[in-house]
Order: sequence, then C-alpha cells, then structure tokens
Amino acid sequence: MTTVKQLPMLRSLRIHTFNKSESQFHRECILRALCSSPFLTKLAKLSLDWLVTAGHISILVQLPSLTMLDAPIRAAAAPQLPLLTQLKALNFSLGHIQSDPFLSFIPQLHQLTDLTLFRCSLNDEQGALIMAGCKQLTSLYLEFVRLQSLNWLVTQDSSANLLSLWLLGCRGTDASAMTSIHSLQSLQKLTLQSCCRLDDAVVHALTPPSTLLPNLTRFDYHELEA
Repeated sequence: MTTVKQLPMLRSLRIHTFNKSESQFHRECILRALCSSPFLTKLAKLSLDWLVTAGHISILVQLPSLTMLDAPIRAAAAPQLPLLTQLKALNFSLGHIQSDPFLSFIPQLHQLTDLTLFRCSLNDEQGALIMAGCKQLTSLYLEFVRLQSLNWLVTQDSSANLLSLWLLGCRGTDASAMTSIHSLQSLQKLTLQSCCRLDDAVVHALTPPSTLLPNLTRFDYHELEA
C-alpha cells in the first residue's frame, strides 16, 4: 500500500503470489486495502493469480473501474460488476456443462465488450444468455471451449455488435458452424485455429475482400491437425 500511495495515476496492477499457501483471509485483506484506497482513482485493469470467490467480488465492485479480471472465479452468487468491460476467465473446470457456476454470472455484465473463455463448457442456451445480456459485446475469444454448436451466435444482439471472433481448439466446432459465422455480417476479424476443416472454396470466400462477410478485414485460418 505504501507503493500504491506513490502511484496515484496507476492504471494497471498485476499481483502474482509466490506463496500459494497464503490464506484466503490474507488475500482478502490485500483486496480490501486496494479497493478501499483513495489513491487508486485511475485503476482500470486488475490481474490476479489466485482463486476469486463470491466474497471477493463484493470487494472488487468498489473499484472505480475494473476492466479485466484475469483469475478463476467460482461460487459467484450472481454479483454485479456494472463497470466491467473486459473479462478473461481462465482455468475453468472441465466438468459437466451445468456445473460451471460462473457462466450464469456473465450475462449480468451488461457493459462487457471483450470476453475470453478458456477451458470450459458452453451449450447453446448459455451462449444465448451471454449474447442477450452482454449486448455491448464486440470481441469474443474462445480457447479450448467445449461447444454444443455456434447457433447461439446468430441472434439480433450478436449480429449487431460482434466485430471480432477467435476460436482456438474448440470441441464441437465443425464446418457446419460456418453457417452461423456467415450470419455475423458486422464481423471484421475472424480467427479459426484447430477447430474445423474448411475447403479451399470457403477459405477463398472468407479471405478479404470477402464475398461472405463484407466487413471482414482479417481472416486467419489454421487447419485442424489430422
């Protein structure tokens, strides 16, 4: 906190703890001290490497602005983070689709513009809830996510705002998912890595200037390994 007081214009803070056995109480004290500090009026990005619980969320909401939370969140009891615009949710459990409590929390982030999900499961209903709740979402990054399909992308909400889509190693994605992607007419950047196999005609049609997505300016495609 002595260091923080000397940095009143601090915008980004990343805390990595070397002592992984540190008690949750001690970590909570760190968060409370940070979030109650009158000196952190410019903080816009917080990155943590420890488990964030529902109790921590109530502390984090006191921040003037929180634009990225780079830590696993579990047992989140539908809290509100009205200022959150960027979220990276890492280290999800690969359990059953219904067992991931954090997915029900995401649709409440109504100001969210950037969402990254890593190693989780996402069915069509959950995807549709995210798109309906996060109407400001412009960038979606899914890495090693188990998908039911991509049908949930084709909604009035997603079609209007989604500008960037990145799929990396997502199970459940195949060439038929392109039908949903083709409906995202506002899309400007599309990256498909180790997700599906596309024939040469589709790759050519997606290469800017694209005949399928008129606003696309960048298309990166790496074929699924045999």
